Amino acid sequence: MADWRQLLTTGDVGALHTDASVYGHLFELPADLAGYTFVGDEGFGDVFKDTGSGTFNPGSVYFKNGASWAGAQAGSDDFGAKRQVGISLSATDPIFLLNGYAALPLQQFTGLTDVADVGKSLYLSVEAGKLTIIPPYDAGNAIRVLGTVLAIHAPSSSIEGVIIKFDPSSVWIEQE
Repeated sequence: MADWRQLLTTGDVGALHTDASVYGHLFELPADLAGYTFVGDEGFGDVFKDTGSGTFNPGSVYFKNGASWAGAQAGSDDFGAKRQVGISLSATDPIFLLNGYAALPLQQFTGLTDVADVGKSLYLSVEAGKLTIIPPYDAGNAIRVLGTVLAIHAPSSSIEGVIIKFDPSSVWIEQE
C-alpha cells in the first residue's frame, strides 16, 4: 500500500516547488507563452481516470452519467448541471480534471472577449461542454460556479488561450 504522503506523477507536472515556505503545489505560469499551443489536454490537480474508453473533446466539460460521461450544459440535471463534472484531458480515454488548473483554447468558452475578463467566475454554459463568464439566467437553467479565469494569453489582441482554476461548487441555483 502506498504511503499517502507520496506524490505520484506521470509526465511533466509543471513547476513543483518544495521550499519550506510553500504549502501545497505552486502552479507557475511561464513568463512567455509565445508558441504555447492551447489544445485542452493539460491540467494539474485532482485527475480521475475512469474505466473504459470513448471519444472525448479535450478541454470540454463532461458529467458522470451512470457508467459513461456526456457533455455537460446548464440546461437541467439531465445535462449534468447538478452532477459531478470534469474537464476532459484526453481524446480517447476517460481522463478528467475534477479540481485544479487547466490551459484551454478559446473555443471552450462563450462570453470571453478580452484580458479584462481575468478574475471573473466561470459557469457552465448552455452550450454543451463549454464554460462561460455569463451566468445562464434563462428559466430552468442551473447557475453553478465552476471556477475562475486566472490568465488570458492574447498576443496582438487576439485570445489564443485561457488558464483557469477549475473548482466546481457543490451548490447551484435553479433559475425559475
